[in-house]
Amino acid sequence: MTDTTAKTDIEYINGLLENALLRLRAVRGRFYPDKNFGSNIRYELPESEILSEARLAVSELDGVYVKSIEKTDNSVLIFNLVLNDDEREVELQYD
Repeated sequence: MTDTTAKTDIEYINGLLENALLRLRAVRGRFYPDKNFGSNIRYELPESEILSEARLAVSELDGVYVKSIEKTDNSVLIFNLVLNDDEREVELQYD
């Protein structure tokens, strides 16, 4: 693998991650051109419902899968994402 190929792969994975985060944070129905963009994630929901909402939010992104979620203190959710076989963990705060 050349340096250029590795850099391109990293940029692609980072792009997938950014798109996934946008979809997980955006409130479904509030984005005018696409009313299905985003999610209905709320911290108060049970973890199983949050996981379902998260998977629905990223379902249109090829190569992105929400493996699991975890609730922590202070309204923070940890999302374990798989991006083209590369696993990432991100934290998002929901009010």
